[in-house]
Amino acid sequence: MERAVRVVQTRLLSPSVRSLSLAIAGDDGSPFTFVAGQWINLNVPTPGGVEKRAYSIASAPADPLVELAVTQ
Repeated sequence: MERAVRVVQTRLLSPSVRSLSLAIAGDDGSPFTFVAGQWINLNVPTPGGVEKRAYSIASAPADPLVELAVTQ
């Protein structure tokens, strides 16, 4: 299921890793369910077009927030 997300917070965890907290926007009312080890795909706009990238979920989501750890 595709959902729009909005970055609500970023934190530097180490010199090469940043935490992104994403709010799930436009929720259709169904809860965001989570299984340990799960990842999400994000469609990331780049100068060359949109790229799909997979990111592991860093902690159990607190609906509607999801936290990712991204290397820089």
